[in-house]
Amino acid sequence: FDDQAKLSLLAANVIHADESGIGIGLVDRWIHVAASDDVVRFHLGNRGHAGVEAGQVLQHTAAAVCVDDYSTYDKFVGGWAAQLPCWSHWIRRLERIAGLPNCKWAQDLADEMRNAIHVANQARDRGRPQLPVREQRRLEKRVARLCTAGIKACAPDAYDTDEKALIRRKGLLLATRIQSHPHALDF
Repeated sequence: FDDQAKLSLLAANVIHADESGIGIGLVDRWIHVAASDDVVRFHLGNRGHAGVEAGQVLQHTAAAVCVDDYSTYDKFVGGWAAQLPCWSHWIRRLERIAGLPNCKWAQDLADEMRNAIHVANQARDRGRPQLPVREQRRLEKRVARLCTAGIKACAPDAYDTDEKALIRRKGLLLATRIQSHPHALDF
């Protein structure tokens, strides 16, 4: 089955990859996941490039690959059709930022992303491969406006506590990443 799963993933147009820490006895390991519409494959490995590479999929695929912002994935993108961002990760990070003063933009952006996912799923259910053009343009404008608001709201504040300064910095980096990611709004 494992060889068939690898072959199926290598033939896929889009792959979602992720990793998560797991304790096995007293040893920390990483479970790595690669999934397509047809198959999900897990393997245990170390953290980092070698652990991802042990799955023998991401370094050999020409698919578009949806991943979080874990920098290890950046080492594989040369052969990929595109590196797509994982919106679930972005939405969770936006929601952590949303509780800070002047950071309503983060919750608004998370809500906008959830709505876009809903609209994209509706389009797929109707047999359309992408968002309607009008909806795509509306989304692009709204995301750009909310990211700009986030960049302004997360500017460093001399009165921030260390924890608030760290969260603001993460908000600034995330808003900048979303705004500048070449495939941020690909569906």
